Amino acid sequence: MLQVAPLEEVESFLGRAQYGRDGEFRGYRKGHLPQRTIATGMGAVAVRQPRVSDIPEEMEPFRSEIVSRWERRSRT
Repeated sequence: MLQVAPLEEVESFLGRAQYGRDGEFRGYRKGHLPQRTIATGMGAVAVRQPRVSDIPEEMEPFRSEIVSRWERRSRT
């Protein structure tokens, strides 16, 4: 779940599926940050956090609420 949730978060931020072209322009997907492990209560989980680029100036930049950029341990 921790691996899929950031991808769904980017889809909701951009307002379209990965290869969708409809809706208002909100930016582009730009690969992933390097893979890292996050320590959870049930063990380590490998996560690749997606990046977003070319966001219009009137919008706030994309910041994941699920996995922060430098997080190494889960909050729970």
